[in-house]
Amino acid sequence: RELVHTNARKLILTPPSALATYNKEIQSLLPLVTPVAGGVAGGLAAVSSQLIVVPMDVLSQKLMVMEDSVYKKEGSTVKVARSIIKTEGWRGLYRGFGLSLFTSLPAGSIWWATYAGCKDILSVYGDSD
Repeated sequence: RELVHTNARKLILTPPSALATYNKEIQSLLPLVTPVAGGVAGGLAAVSSQLIVVPMDVLSQKLMVMEDSVYKKEGSTVKVARSIIKTEGWRGLYRGFGLSLFTSLPAGSIWWATYAGCKDILSVYGDSD
């Protein structure tokens, strides 16, 4: 977030000469830098977390729907993971990844953009930490 925030602020405060005629309009975008940087960071965090959570969710769902006799024989998580990878490949562990992103990406982006924007606005009233 800090990298996006710093570079965007630098670009807005010192725009390239080709954009010099739009300097006033560009300066008006400055209040949006913090929320946009927070939204980008939140989106990346959502994608990163889903890369870890979705395979665990797929495994837990497979284990939950197993019959008792099958669970007793092949119920370890490692065995189920190997079975999925053997039959469906690595993609099998990410079944439902798109739908998970469909819900978590906008939520993470909006939440962190709102948080960063509110924190920036409220920082004038006290300590920003």
